Amino acid sequence: MPLHCPIPRSSDLPGVVTGAILGRLLDRYQPRLVMGFDNLARAALIAAIPTLHALVSLQLWHVFVLALLAGALSPATTAGVRAFVPHLVDDGALDRANALTALIGCRKLGISHPKLNEVLHQDFADCSALTEGLAGQAAAIFCMGTYTGSVSDAELRTITVKYTVEFARVLRLSSPDAAFSFLSGNGADPTGRGRLAFARYKGEAEKALLRAGFPSVYLFRPAYIYPVEPRKEPNLSYRARDLPRVSDAVPEPGDSGRRLGPSDG
Repeated sequence: MPLHCPIPRSSDLPGVVTGAILGRLLDRYQPRLVMGFDNLARAALIAAIPTLHALVSLQLWHVFVLALLAGALSPATTAGVRAFVPHLVDDGALDRANALTALIGCRKLGISHPKLNEVLHQDFADCSALTEGLAGQAAAIFCMGTYTGSVSDAELRTITVKYTVEFARVLRLSSPDAAFSFLSGNGADPTGRGRLAFARYKGEAEKALLRAGFPSVYLFRPAYIYPVEPRKEPNLSYRARDLPRVSDAVPEPGDSGRRLGPSDG
């Protein structure tokens, strides 16, 4: 039984590099000022494309550079918007509020098969509603995640660790003999001493799963998963990149979406 709920991904590779820096700026200054500058700067970068085209000066490398800069700035608004959530709800409701804001846009896969029973679940901070649906399952593959820099540090840990632990808790109660497969990431650090938050939180989730009591736990740590089929990209920065060509430069330990399953973005 697949549980499918894609996390919105508004950042890309440049945002992974700048996300930590922009996060510090959001902590130091008023988020609305940082977000305002981000939107103005990205608007100017995007406007430069038709301007250069009108001047008959636009070249392909201009598009790539402008897309790179726009992608590098995008985490400011993405994380900034989510930074307001703790100011809108009580501490006790924060996990649930983060779940709702993170899961906006959940949609069905659009696949129909007699052996497929698809479930949409909006609040992974509380998976109790899945108790009956997860009963009698032989295995689960948990692939939920988000990009570093696309959300605040607190929400990154919520999505990476808390959602995983909560889903595992309900699955263990409903199907105690089920095997659990977890899509982790290259560099996951179970010691919790790593410098990268992504590595620490993936490692924390791995440790929790190994202690959850499942008869079998499988941890997958790909470095990068690239799409091999055409898909609708969420923003200009994605469209400007040719991900399959990037993958040719680093064929291992990355893997293609075709080998892992149908590409759904």
